[in-house]
Amino acid sequence: MATINGNDNANTINGTAYADTIYGKGGSDDIYSKGGNDYIDLGAGADLVLAGDGADRVLGGTGDDIIRGDAGNDTLSGGAGNDSINGGIGDDRLWGDEGVDQIHGGDGNDTIEGNGKDQDYLHGENGNDTIKVSEYDNAFGGSGNDTFNTATLPGGTYYSGLHNLISGGTGFDTVTITNNVAGSLTFAHSSEVGTVDPQNDMGWNYGQIATIDSIERIQFAGTQPGEYRGYYNTAPVEVIGSNQADRFQGGVFNDTFKGGNGDDRLYGGKGGTNILTGGAGKDWFALLSDSDGIVTVTDFKKGEDHLFLDSWVDSIQEINGSTVIVMDDMNTSGSATMKLVGVTGIKYGFDYEINDDHSAFTHPWTYWG
Repeated sequence: MATINGNDNANTINGTAYADTIYGKGGSDDIYSKGGNDYIDLGAGADLVLAGDGADRVLGGTGDDIIRGDAGNDTLSGGAGNDSINGGIGDDRLWGDEGVDQIHGGDGNDTIEGNGKDQDYLHGENGNDTIKVSEYDNAFGGSGNDTFNTATLPGGTYYSGLHNLISGGTGFDTVTITNNVAGSLTFAHSSEVGTVDPQNDMGWNYGQIATIDSIERIQFAGTQPGEYRGYYNTAPVEVIGSNQADRFQGGVFNDTFKGGNGDDRLYGGKGGTNILTGGAGKDWFALLSDSDGIVTVTDFKKGEDHLFLDSWVDSIQEINGSTVIVMDDMNTSGSATMKLVGVTGIKYGFDYEINDDHSAFTHPWTYWG
């Protein structure tokens, strides 16, 4: 164990195999800490750190630093400057701070955060990583079941371009939207899921902020209602609602919607095999003339939930203790089917309505592109 101090010059500092404390101070230093659970404070300058094995803590300063962890659960911070950080092996915590940072988790279940207002590049790589995505960041999960937390994204602003890319990679990946505020906080034009719009209404605010790819689950966990439209999706997706009145509309693939608490509106969309669960609250479920595929409603509550149909409905039957509704497709020769599991005896005007005004479930923006 040693305490080693640099100076204002460009130093080369070698640690020991034990738990060292190293202060680089000024100058562009090269620091090799070797083994042990080391504490390294870089100070000013464009520094290089090879932290070695052990649960190391590295604090970057001003300057464009290169920080490399190794085996062990490291805590690595870049500080100000355009930094390059790699956690190596272990469950690391990595953040960049100010500047355009490149952060790689390496092997292990890492927690990664850009933590600044610049465009950082955040790579989870191997393991089940948690990546906190700020306003302009690009995040890539890599292999494993990764979670992308978008708590710091701003709302209430019109965005003319796409500021973020979130790519899950392989595995079952989740985007979690927390503490969203009213306004145009939007995920748009994804190659694997649809548009995500956590607004407090169905307003005409079309701001785009992110492109998401290879994401299998979207979860709203904030204080504002979540809105999801799956028109652009090219793969199945699971969407989990908040405690608010969420609105979800599926696309042509298999969708699983879970409304959670709140008075939600769920529409299976234009194809696939869709599973809708309203959860607590007075929920609405829709089967419309532009629907296609098979919809299963798992928890329809008579006298509380509401079923929205239009005049293209073909039949409503009770089969084996459930209600089965068939809707003709006005655009094709096909049809759509909805099953209310374990529910019989629904009443017109009480449990369901027939209405050709679809505005309660659709929105012009859904049909972009």
